[in-house]
Amino acid sequence: MSFIATLLLALGLGLDTAAVSAVRGARDARWGGALAAALLFGAFHWLMPVLGWFLGRGILPWIEPWDHWLASAVLAGIGGKLLHEAFTGHGVAREPGARDSLHVTLALAFATSVDALVIGVMLPLLDAPIGRTAATIGVVAALASLAGHQVGRSFGARFGRRFDVVGGLVLIGLGVKILVEHLTAA
Repeated sequence: MSFIATLLLALGLGLDTAAVSAVRGARDARWGGALAAALLFGAFHWLMPVLGWFLGRGILPWIEPWDHWLASAVLAGIGGKLLHEAFTGHGVAREPGARDSLHVTLALAFATSVDALVIGVMLPLLDAPIGRTAATIGVVAALASLAGHQVGRSFGARFGRRFDVVGGLVLIGLGVKILVEHLTAA
């Protein structure tokens, strides 16, 4: 998996975090909470693909003949979920919660990183180096959280759903790219 594909994957996953942070930034403009949230979002987005990678290595021999179909379906499914949340308003970014509560921030960090766990399961299928990939996903999530916070501070929560749309389209595009590359390689 190329670094550009890894970066696009990280951006797709990180935009959900940006949407959550935009809503949080609209409610609470303090930077201390924003930095703590960014560290937690980044840490969870780093850890979850690593956990998924270990799970994926264990099941690799059984799913390798269908890996391209599975990876494409998972990426498209997660992308579709983000699009659904954006258009129905049922995403994590729109859940009400306490401003700077640690348990709320931890819950949001976990909820936005579950997709990264699923992606981590697929990483062995894509021959993605886990260290570089997990680090990229974690750093991008932390930066997306800070950027989202700034957008929320500046423009309010009205942009949160747009982040979900862009993230969903990026993940669906990566799924299509994997499938096209595999089908045209033979």
